[in-house]
Amino acid sequence: MRDFLAFQLHGPLAAWGESAVGQERDSSLQPSRSAVFGLLAAASGIRRDADADHLALSRDLGFGCVALSAGLGMRDFHTAQRAKSYSRVKHLKTRRDELAHDKIDTVISYRGYRQDSLAIAAVWTRGEGTVSLEHLAGALQRPVFALYLGRRACPLALPLNPIILTSAALKDALDAYATDHLDAAVRSKAFVGQAAVSYHWDALDAAGMSADAVVTRHDDVLSRVRWQHGEREEHMAWQNAQEVDRVPQ
Repeated sequence: MRDFLAFQLHGPLAAWGESAVGQERDSSLQPSRSAVFGLLAAASGIRRDADADHLALSRDLGFGCVALSAGLGMRDFHTAQRAKSYSRVKHLKTRRDELAHDKIDTVISYRGYRQDSLAIAAVWTRGEGTVSLEHLAGALQRPVFALYLGRRACPLALPLNPIILTSAALKDALDAYATDHLDAAVRSKAFVGQAAVSYHWDALDAAGMSADAVVTRHDDVLSRVRWQHGEREEHMAWQNAQEVDRVPQ
C-alpha cells in the first residue's frame, strides 16, 4: 500500500505547456509535470529563485494524473514588446532594461489553452526524500501564493480539495478520488464528449495499469530560475469512459 496525495484541477482556462517552437506556445491535453509542481511550490511558499527547493520537490515526488475531460482548445493571439534583436549584444539583464531600450520591437506569438478542462493529479513520495504529503495537502488548502493552471491568466475555478488516499496502486487512488471526492460542481463534466479518459504517470511499479504508450515529454524541472526543463518518460493508458466508474449525478 502507498499514500497518494490527489487533488482536482479545473478552471475556465488551463495551459499545460508543450515545447515552444517559434511563435507557437501550445498546450497539451493533460497537465504537465512542471506546471503541477509549480503549483505545489507556489502553495508551499517556495519562491521562484529557490532552485534547490524546486529541485527537491521534483526529485522527491512522483507524478500522475487522469484527464477526465480535455475541454475545448483555444488559440490566442499575443503580442509583446522587446528590444530589437541586434541590441542583445549589450546583454540586457532584466525586463525593465529591455523595455527601457531606445529601440523597441514587437513580437507576435500564438498561445494555446484548454477551455473548461478537468483532471485529477496525484503525487507520491519516492526514495528517502524529505517532502511531506501532509504538508503539501495543508499548503494546497491554504496556499501562500496565488495558484493558477499553467499561466497567470488561468485561475482555479474550484478549490483543489486535496485528499491523501492509501491505495495499492495509482489507478485505484485516482479512480477513488473521482468516485468519492470530485467536487459536485464538476461531476457532470467528467467524460462529457469523450470516448475515453487518459491516465499519465511517471515510472511506478504500483501503477495498477499497463501502459499503452510511453512517450518523452520535456516538462521535468531542471532550473526554475533559468526556465530549464528536462526530458522524462511519461507512461500513458486509455480507458473507455463507459468502463470508468461514473460519479453519481
